[in-house]
Amino acid sequence: MTPPHPNSSENIGWRLLVFVGVFTPLQTIFVALRFYARSLVRSPWAWDDGLIVTALLGQFVAAGIAIGSVKQSAVGYHVWYLEETNPEAVTIFFKYLVAISSWYYATIWLSKIAILLLYRRLFPQQSVHIIIYVTAAVLLATSIASLTTDLAACRPFSAQWAAPAVQKVHCLDKEAIFIWSTLPNIVTDLVMLILPLPIVWKLHTSTHMKGALTVTFVIGSSGLVASILRFWAFSNTNSFIDATYNAVELIIWTVVEPGIYLLSACMLMYRPLLEKVGVGRFRIGSKDRSKPYAGNGQRPTGNSSRQQPVSGSREVDNIALRRNNHNGFEQLTDDEEGILRGESRPNTGAYPSGDSQELENIRVTTNIKQSWSQV
Repeated sequence: MTPPHPNSSENIGWRLLVFVGVFTPLQTIFVALRFYARSLVRSPWAWDDGLIVTALLGQFVAAGIAIGSVKQSAVGYHVWYLEETNPEAVTIFFKYLVAISSWYYATIWLSKIAILLLYRRLFPQQSVHIIIYVTAAVLLATSIASLTTDLAACRPFSAQWAAPAVQKVHCLDKEAIFIWSTLPNIVTDLVMLILPLPIVWKLHTSTHMKGALTVTFVIGSSGLVASILRFWAFSNTNSFIDATYNAVELIIWTVVEPGIYLLSACMLMYRPLLEKVGVGRFRIGSKDRSKPYAGNGQRPTGNSSRQQPVSGSREVDNIALRRNNHNGFEQLTDDEEGILRGESRPNTGAYPSGDSQELENIRVTTNIKQSWSQV
C-alpha cells in the first residue's frame, strides 16, 4: 500500500485517551450505583455481583493497555511515519495488540454470565434454565477457543510482534480471527434478548406493565448493538494495514463491547434506586377491576368452586404484579406459575384482605398500584 502522505505526522491517539478518560469513570459510577441500589433492599451478595466486580477490574486493565499503547507504541500515528521515525514503536504496538486481544477474549463473558445468572433466579422454568446453561457454555467455550487460537496463531510465538510480512509466513490469518470471534457474541446476545420476552408477554397484566418489563429486559441485551458495531468495524478496517493508526478505532470498539455489557448488567438492578429518587415511580395501573362470577346468586360449591382465573382477576393480578424481592424481582412458585398458565386450583372460600365480596353476586374488587421497584 502506497501511503498518501509518507511524511504525515498526524496523530489521533488523543481520541483513545479521551474515550478511556470518559468511559472508565462512567463504568465505575454505574457499578457503584448497582451496589447502592442493592443495599437499599439489603440484598445479599450473589455470584453475579462477583462477576460484575471482576468485569470492572478487567475494564481497568483495558484502560491501562489502551493508555500504554498510546504512550509507548505511538498508537494514533500512521505506521509508515513510525517506520521512518520510530520503528521500535511498531514492534511495541504488536505486543500491545497481543495484550488487548487476549484481554478481550478472557473477559468478554463476565458481564453476560452475570445477566444469565439473574435470569436463572427470575425464571423457574426448566426449559429456560436449559437455554441459560447452553448459552453460558457457548460463551465460555467461545472465549477459551478464541483465546487459545489467538495465542497459538504464530509459531514461534515471537512472530506475534514481527513485521506484517513475517506474520503472513508464520501466523494464521489473525484478521479473520479478530472478525469472526465476535459472531458467537452476536448470536448469544440475540438469545439473551429473546429469552425473557415470551414469558413477559404471556403475563396476565396490563399492556403498560408488559411494556415496562420488555424495556427492562431489552436493556439487559443492549450489548448486542455494541457487538454488531464491533463486527462491522473489524470487517471494514484491516487491523494490519496502517495498524497503529487504525488501532484507535478498533481498540475503542474492543473496549466498548464488554463495557456496554457491564453497564447493561448494572442498569437491570436500578429499580430500588429509581424508586428512592422518585424517577422510577411510574404508575402502571391504579384502578378498580371487578370481575363478577356468573352464577345463581350463591357462592359456588363442589365442582363449581374451581374457577378459571382470567386476566384482571385478583389472583392473577396479585401474582403477575408481585415482583419485589432482593433485586426488584420475585420468582414465582409452582402454584403461581400454574395460575398464570390458566390452570385452576380449588377455591378455599378465603379472600385476601382488601377485597370486597358480595355473596349475592360475588364480585372481587382490586386496587392496584404498581411502581418500578415491584417490576
